[in-house]
Amino acid sequence: MTKSEVLQILGKPYKREVYGENEFLIYETNYFAKHEKEKYTPIFFKNGKIVGWGRNYYDDAIKSKIEADININSK
Repeated sequence: MTKSEVLQILGKPYKREVYGENEFLIYETNYFAKHEKEKYTPIFFKNGKIVGWGRNYYDDAIKSKIEADININSK
């Protein structure tokens, strides 16, 4: 599914984040969650197409971004 199709179906996301080639549209999907992280569902795009969704994809991308920043800064 493309990013355009997701936007057409789900509408405007709560938040958008970009990390290099990784883009996330984050939707609020659980208004009654006890924990902040559980309220949102990130949808992961690469080259304008869905690669996956959910917290694991998001956490892995953030971890990769942090590791890349550390490698660049330590050179």
